Amino acid sequence: MTSHAHRLTSHTASVLSLFVVAIAALGLAVPAHAQRQRPQPTITKDQLGPKDAPQHATPGSTDSGAVPVPSQVQSPFLTQELPKSLTLMVRLGIRQADLVDGKGMPTESDFTFEEATVVFPVLDRTASSSGSDVTKAKAEVSVGDTQFPGNVTVKPNMNSGARFGYWHIPAATGASVSFTLEYPMFCFNTVFDEEAAMKVAWPTGKWPTVCTSTFEPQLYLDYGPVNGKVGPYDTKPIDDNITKWLKGQSPDSMPPVLLAKTLAGAVQGSVQISTQGLNFNKNGEIEGLDLKSPAETLTSRRGSQFEMSALLTAVYRRAGLPARVVVGFDVGEDDDKLFTGKKKENALRAWTEFALWDESTKTLTWVPVDVPRMRKSSSRPRGVDREWPFFGTHDELNRVVPIAHHFHPPAPINTRAYGSPAFYGLWFRPDAPGIAIQHIAFSAISTAQRGSDKTNSR
Repeated sequence: MTSHAHRLTSHTASVLSLFVVAIAALGLAVPAHAQRQRPQPTITKDQLGPKDAPQHATPGSTDSGAVPVPSQVQSPFLTQELPKSLTLMVRLGIRQADLVDGKGMPTESDFTFEEATVVFPVLDRTASSSGSDVTKAKAEVSVGDTQFPGNVTVKPNMNSGARFGYWHIPAATGASVSFTLEYPMFCFNTVFDEEAAMKVAWPTGKWPTVCTSTFEPQLYLDYGPVNGKVGPYDTKPIDDNITKWLKGQSPDSMPPVLLAKTLAGAVQGSVQISTQGLNFNKNGEIEGLDLKSPAETLTSRRGSQFEMSALLTAVYRRAGLPARVVVGFDVGEDDDKLFTGKKKENALRAWTEFALWDESTKTLTWVPVDVPRMRKSSSRPRGVDREWPFFGTHDELNRVVPIAHHFHPPAPINTRAYGSPAFYGLWFRPDAPGIAIQHIAFSAISTAQRGSDKTNSR
């Protein structure tokens, strides 16, 4: 009998093959200029038809006063506790690369377009966060010295349950495009009832749509730069290691939580965190993430926390378990920090969430697995019969504001970034500039909570 995991991965492979053919038809290739480019698929505006029309929201100012803790999603397996109200602040800048004429003299270089759109994630809920309200987001978009209204168009329920905002820019000319965003979110620590969760079996029917969406091709997990072109990643090393780690057993021969734990321990013991995982532009600013394919991370046995989390996510998916990456900003022990890429107390973090679907109660629980944090604690996992810190139960996530489930926005909002993936995308009409320089920075501030609202519910 064909296993559940095999059916899912075969479907993913078929969809990916068609998707890569479509990308190839667009003539995408890795530009061979000095700025290392991570080319993104492009899309024309008319490809987003009425069925894709997003919901509209009007942004307002972020309330800096006391705010109530929102009602939490009920799960019999995961409890959110010790909430913190945090506001994430993002600063993004893209400027034309300096050009020279035939005599080596600098020339004027401006962005000139009939219209453009900035796309950035504004997550709704994760295993450790809730209450993000796009109507309370505050955004500013500028081209050169011209500022435009920060009205946002929201597209929810994207791949992996992500939500994205679109900020439209009318015709403009300027040497740079800048984007700032502030939006609030409640962040929690998590407590996992592993004993009860171990009793949940694989579903006999269909997964919820948000779960099946995680098997759709995702940039930097399933495909990306390969030999100078955009193409599918090699999955054989991952499939071979899953077979080895499970000792030949079918993934669906064990409960989903036991499978997730077994594979997390295997990745923990297989990969050493060796790099910060960031790229910097020529001015020393953070350009974005430095990512290789999950298979390369596995075979080299070295990688950043982003690559390690991407690997675990890819392993879960190849085994038939819905999973998604989460990247967040850690304010550290103290709030009100700025991420410069050089401090360890306040930094970007990455982990994985897998889906636990209990058909009997129709309950979907996303379970956080922070394998980079597990690796920092020990290179060897404990026995699977013992509870593991950072597997489900996590006592640091209430200080981490989730940012994205994707390193670059997914289809159908296939947009452009420059140099490295940095969570955002740009769409231009008529054409995107071929060479530009980007930088991105994060910070967060805490918001006081009303004392009567600090009680946690299960």
